[in-house]
Amino acid sequence: MFKSREKIIDVIFLGILGLFIIFIFFQHFANYAVIRFTNWLAIISVVWLVIYRVWFGWKYKFLLLAILFLGSFELFNFSTTLSYLGIRGVTNIWISPLLLLIFILYVILRSDLIIDLIHYIKANSPENEKKMKDFYYNKFKTMTVAEFEEALKCFDEYPAEAQVSLMKLKTERGL
Repeated sequence: MFKSREKIIDVIFLGILGLFIIFIFFQHFANYAVIRFTNWLAIISVVWLVIYRVWFGWKYKFLLLAILFLGSFELFNFSTTLSYLGIRGVTNIWISPLLLLIFILYVILRSDLIIDLIHYIKANSPENEKKMKDFYYNKFKTMTVAEFEEALKCFDEYPAEAQVSLMKLKTERGL
């Protein structure tokens, strides 16, 4: 059913979050526990994650990482019971030990995800964007008029940096 180890790990951790959501509702209906705003954030985030997974495929893994991180620091609360580490009055940071453990385990098992995240951040840095614009500018600048007009016909097929360079050269050439 699953093609790779990473997908199996992601589905297992998504299932764990699903079990937390079921536990929230069980506590609410069985013990009349109050579902707080942070519980609703957790529920909505998991539902959104599942929907995002269906439509966007691999990109959901960063969202899963973010949800686990936010759950570790109680911005998303995956429990109606209180089991936190923190010093009330001294710090307002509360840590859920179980979610923090799950987050750390996920990061260890999906170390490739952290590497992908670092590469994504580097690839989208302003200095890399400038390098790409310069690369495309120099590439398009050496084209003949016929080649340049052909490139303009395929304008939408180029990445954003190339499109900026094409438009700049178009105004410079007066086309």
